[in-house]
Formats: sequence, C-alpha cells, structure tokens
Amino acid sequence: MQGCQERMICVSTNKISPDHQKRVYTVKEIAAILGVSDRHAYNFCNSTTEFEIVKIGKSIRVKKDSFDRWFGN
Repeated sequence: MQGCQERMICVSTNKISPDHQKRVYTVKEIAAILGVSDRHAYNFCNSTTEFEIVKIGKSIRVKKDSFDRWFGN
C-alpha cells in the first residue's frame, strides 16, 4: 500500500506546463458553457454530429477546436 500512496502523491503533484494548451472539454465544461445540466450536455454530446467527440471508455471528451467553431457559428 505504501507504493500506491507514493504513486498517488506523484500523480497529484504533476503540473501541465504553461505552454501546453487544452485540446478537449469535459462534458461538465460543455454543460457550463451551454448553461444546461450535465445530463443534457451528456445526451447532446452523445447524439450530435455537429462537433467531434472522443470516447475513452465511458468518458466523453469534446475536441475544443471543433466545439469552439460550432459554438461560434
């Protein structure tokens, strides 16, 4: 268990360099941007072809550039 705790500490202290730009939104972020519930955003992301999504297991990420283009129209 000691190694596991050390690993979690290492992971939690990792920082993304300032020059690394975010490339995806989470569904929670999409919900906040659109002003809807997380469930509505999840359903919308699952059913739309308006912007690109990436599924990782059960998680959904929305490609930032395609969403921003769609939202800006």
